[in-house]
Amino acid sequence: MPDTQHSSAVAPLLAVLLVLGSLSPAMAGRIVIESQATSALRDGLLSVAVTLSNSGNATAYDLEATARLSGQEGQAPKVTRLKPDTTQGVVLTLEAPTLRPGEQTLLIETHYRDRHGFPFSVLATAPVVTAIPPRGPPPPELTLSDVQLDQHATVTLSLHNPAAVPRAVKATLFTPHGMRVDGPTEHDQLLPPHGHSHMEWPLRRTSATPGGTYRLFAQVDYEESGLNRSRVVEGRALIPRDDLPVRRFIAVAPWGVVLLLFLGLLGPRLGHRPPAWLNRAFFVVNGAALGLALLFLLHHLPLHLLLTDSFVIGGDTPAHTYLAAHLKAHLFGQGRLVSWAGGWWCGFPSFQFYFTLPYVLIALLSTLIPLNIALKLVSVLGVMLLPIAAWGAGRLARLPQQICTLLGVAMIPLLFDHSHVMWGVNLYSTLAGMISNSLSFPIMLLMLASALHDSDEGRFRLRTTLLMVLMISSHFFTSIVGALCLLVLPFCHPRTGVRRALRVLFIEGVLAVLLMSWWIVPLLWRREYAVDFGANWPLNLVDTIPPFLWCFAAMADATLIWLVVRWRHWPAALRRFAVVTSWMMLVSTLLFFWGDHLSPVFVNVRLWPFMVYSTTALAMVGLGKLIGQARWPTPLLAAATFVLLAWGPDRPNQIRTWARWNYGGLEALPRAHVVQTLADALRDTPGRLANDLHPANESLGSSRIFEAMPHLAGKPVLEGGLVNSAWGALFSYYIQGETSRTTAGFPTLVQPTTFNFTNATQHLTLMNVSHFIARGSRTRQALRDSPDWVPLRTVERWELFENRLHDGRYVCVPQHRPQVVRTARRQEAGLAWLTHINAIGQPFVLLKPGESGPSGDADELSYAEFMEVLAGMTNTPGSVATLYPSDPIVKEEISDDTIRFTTTAVGRPHLVKCTYYPRWQATGAEAVHMVTPGFMLVTPTQPDVTLRFVPTAPEWTGYLLTALGLIASAATVILSRRHSRLGRRRGAC
Repeated sequence: MPDTQHSSAVAPLLAVLLVLGSLSPAMAGRIVIESQATSALRDGLLSVAVTLSNSGNATAYDLEATARLSGQEGQAPKVTRLKPDTTQGVVLTLEAPTLRPGEQTLLIETHYRDRHGFPFSVLATAPVVTAIPPRGPPPPELTLSDVQLDQHATVTLSLHNPAAVPRAVKATLFTPHGMRVDGPTEHDQLLPPHGHSHMEWPLRRTSATPGGTYRLFAQVDYEESGLNRSRVVEGRALIPRDDLPVRRFIAVAPWGVVLLLFLGLLGPRLGHRPPAWLNRAFFVVNGAALGLALLFLLHHLPLHLLLTDSFVIGGDTPAHTYLAAHLKAHLFGQGRLVSWAGGWWCGFPSFQFYFTLPYVLIALLSTLIPLNIALKLVSVLGVMLLPIAAWGAGRLARLPQQICTLLGVAMIPLLFDHSHVMWGVNLYSTLAGMISNSLSFPIMLLMLASALHDSDEGRFRLRTTLLMVLMISSHFFTSIVGALCLLVLPFCHPRTGVRRALRVLFIEGVLAVLLMSWWIVPLLWRREYAVDFGANWPLNLVDTIPPFLWCFAAMADATLIWLVVRWRHWPAALRRFAVVTSWMMLVSTLLFFWGDHLSPVFVNVRLWPFMVYSTTALAMVGLGKLIGQARWPTPLLAAATFVLLAWGPDRPNQIRTWARWNYGGLEALPRAHVVQTLADALRDTPGRLANDLHPANESLGSSRIFEAMPHLAGKPVLEGGLVNSAWGALFSYYIQGETSRTTAGFPTLVQPTTFNFTNATQHLTLMNVSHFIARGSRTRQALRDSPDWVPLRTVERWELFENRLHDGRYVCVPQHRPQVVRTARRQEAGLAWLTHINAIGQPFVLLKPGESGPSGDADELSYAEFMEVLAGMTNTPGSVATLYPSDPIVKEEISDDTIRFTTTAVGRPHLVKCTYYPRWQATGAEAVHMVTPGFMLVTPTQPDVTLRFVPTAPEWTGYLLTALGLIASAATVILSRRHSRLGRRRGAC
């Protein structure tokens, strides 16, 4: 039963929450970007001056204007930010566009982001005149319909030909970011004399903001009097606001909150005690509140799509399918969790530097249901568990029932936090592909609460150890913050004393580390083969904080003051929970601001979810305690639930749109045939695949869709996911800069280069890339102009090319004998070699200090000498195909964990175009060494050579410690139960 002490503070507090929540939409910033352009054609160069203005009340970030004309593109320098009521001009050029005499229409698309990182774009057009057309019949009359775009709509272009002659016209529809045309964007039609006609385009909403208005443009081109004529008409796409059930709930919620507050305030004046039925309803309301939160969450995740067997898309998610399928094959085929994955990065040790738990769950679940459905269900498992875990953590910590309920319901604002899309835990991050992070967070909450319970009782529980194991196997940041929070538990005044609490937590922690030693020991031992990835994000913290968090922060501060002032009057369980939560806030805040000084792995934004949770939890502790002290707590708890659900989720709320896009799957997209056709063409072909980074790939489901080719077509790709897990990420991202207009997020060592497809061809050949998918006009033209590439297939604007220079073999024999470099900076050395294109013909063996080198190589270079040698290489090298021939290789077999080849060049060094890792062991050859840029080098001692990916000393050490952990866990459980039985017998005596 709730405490019946009088407290009238809760009603005013909820009233303040009600007001602040209703003001939340008004507090949201609004960006209104407009662009105007003028052009001038001189000496074959088209110069475009673009004026950008922001008439909204919020700052726009990372503005990039791109002009397109006749298949050519030009990009203006990035504008870092554009503040409200400001204007800025940029200039861009298009090199030698192919223009027909007459009129052309230049399309300018300006991409930008809001303060949360959400992408947007606006369109504008400008005329380009190369010849003044003579006076003739009036031009066609055009009208483009306005549409209301919920999910699908049809845009209609009405045309009237006032001339007495027919006209053959080509119409093109241009749409901004957030929507796409289902099908071709261009239509051809013959307009009869004085006739009317129309054209239609099916339009699909992808991520357009609810309540927004977007400009559409239709361009109509036709030829008259030997000159090109071009006309443009503008239309609008109106995006409806949030879905109807949520809108109705938000509309009704204020009246319900006011009624409940009135009942909570007026009730004590009518009677000192609430009616018996209202007291009984208190427990019902607690359960109903948590259930309502889960229903609210489920409403945004379309269950019918989650249960549809379709290929998951959106953000990084397509890459997860390959990881899950790969782990499943090795887990059930060979009993391995860590194995060699040749599908990405020229090969890498999968799950040695990443977390296995989500993929193990997917693999296990996929034995009962299709893999795609298993991936979908596990991808949302974390967000569905978070409210339950927050509630369960409160119960384990022995908090009052209403506080447990509020903790669970308050996870809804955290999950719907619109302030970021890639920082972790919230729904946007999960739908962007951060599955491990979202699953690990609820596990951490349960682990901390269970450990708090054990330390208070001074009793070991295997449950806590298993939760620690699950936490460690699911994400790095939850493991670090969770471990730091464990440090404070023995000092939270446990009932059995500090020493006993320390002993219990020490046993549980040591057992967890032992059980995970099979992964932890090789992880630490092989740390040098991981790649540092990520850096602190430049943030304006005030702009980052969502409206609900301002209110929660004030409530958390008030709770802490109340706790300090009334320390002795607070229940011990509440004090302990508040101290642990405050400690989490402190350590996560310190790591947020200064963690990168300790290690580059502490990227600031990854600590944000811990700061939000701890602030929210403290706020709910204070609110729940106030409700518990009220005379009539039931209506106040219901009112608090309505406030949290109605105004906690930040707006605009795009979760349903994102979820439909992700879980509708690749098969539902109008351009699914592009991926399927390319996959069919690549299936069973030798060598690797590479592709350029182009925004249009988003229309295929994700900019990273081709990373799924190892799963869809069995074709390895040069890039991949899990950047920090692969040495190959260093050179793959550098090559991406040579082949694409822009470069994606890259390891900290990499300095992106500029477009140069001549150098790229050399590097791609070295990486055994036999096929390339091009989408950007510049990349496609470079491939067409190169004699080294031949076009194989064109699907819409995606072109597949084949590399003529090699046959896709992975083993070759360098023409020049490798030189030896001994250095601890092997990553820097390999990358430096790659960036010096003139050095590509001279391989270097990279030995770390203390490592034995190849036989017969006595001279060694230091790192400084190596860099001097690179600087002195100025001669243009020959083709990589001739510098690294594969002619001596008679036979070659490549699988994930075995490489076999037969050679006629016994005794000569052989380069294997797969990333070096110490677990590769050779038979029929000398020891495996690393060779630039990071490949394997072996010297055969017989014609038949086999390389196998096998466990070595670190792995066997880890296996042994894990076995010891299993034995120790079983023994500890037995001893703990025996001790409990003895204690009960003594108590009975």
